[in-house]
Amino acid sequence: MKQVFPFKSIGIFLMLILPTAGFGQYTAERTTTENIDIETGAEFKVENKYGDITIIGWDQPSISIVTKITVRKKDKSEAEELLDRISPKISNFGRYVSLKTEIEEKSTGFFGRLLAEVIEIDLELSKSDIEIDLEINLPSTTELEIVNSFGDVVISDWSASVRSDIRHGDLRITEPIERATIDHSFGKLNFLSINNASINLKSGRLKADSINDLRLESHGSELEIKEVGFLNLISNKDEIRIGKVSRIKGELRFGNVFLDVVQEEIYLDLWVTDLRVSKLKNTAPNVFVQQQNSEVDINIAGTAFDMYVEMEGGIFRIPESMAGVESKVMDEKSNYRKVSARYGAVKNGKITLEGKKGFVILREL
Repeated sequence: MKQVFPFKSIGIFLMLILPTAGFGQYTAERTTTENIDIETGAEFKVENKYGDITIIGWDQPSISIVTKITVRKKDKSEAEELLDRISPKISNFGRYVSLKTEIEEKSTGFFGRLLAEVIEIDLELSKSDIEIDLEINLPSTTELEIVNSFGDVVISDWSASVRSDIRHGDLRITEPIERATIDHSFGKLNFLSINNASINLKSGRLKADSINDLRLESHGSELEIKEVGFLNLISNKDEIRIGKVSRIKGELRFGNVFLDVVQEEIYLDLWVTDLRVSKLKNTAPNVFVQQQNSEVDINIAGTAFDMYVEMEGGIFRIPESMAGVESKVMDEKSNYRKVSARYGAVKNGKITLEGKKGFVILREL
């Protein structure tokens, strides 16, 4: 049976009922502080809504939680009643500690409860009514799981692994961390450095300095990463710019991708997507691009490779310096042709291009 431990000690307890000048609203506030001793290697999960979470690592074998709850209502009694229904619940199982801020249901009659169950929404609440802000200190090696809606999360002086599910808010991690598993919608992600990351992003923005291994699924987002080791990408309607990537693999639809430097390998399937590659670092590149109705522009200067192309319709251009060019039209009606050639002094790289329509160019810059 799950045990719920009440607050063992209240460091601060403050409750205010104040009218907000000019708006006819009342503000009720309560601040509580709780300290919990935890075991080495413990995991900590926090679930919250309608507020910000600040997490700071420290060297104490305990977790400190400061909860500030603010309620605004037009009626004084409503503000007090709603504040009384909000509380943080802490469960402590030794190696697993959890914190969940809960809003108890308002006492209603039979039809009121039935309506709430049917529409699955509390009509009396909105983000403007409630703010539940958490400030948490915990050991910097504690594993984290965070669930938050309608608020931002900031993590600093901490270096372990995190799992998060955040909606309508930003996540910022200020220190290099080992591992991140992130589900994020309608907000910004800002990282310094992650060794291994799995990210599901919707209508958001990702900005990072360095990610060694990244598995990313994104929809309608902006992505800016300075350096990636391996990138496995599923993208739809995204704007992507990457400074340096060793290997990139994935499927992209209806977006734009700018790769400043590719060190080793490209393996991409494009649909109505623009791909720009400014530099192939490896003198013997390995590139495979399959595209439909897309624009592909790759700078091949300083490389050497064999080229194979199968294309139906569209436009395909290569530099005059390419040697051994052989072109064969397989179907004149659809302009389906096969082209082979070689580039550079040594033939140990390979570029394969397949597609339908679109515009594909290999250029020397």
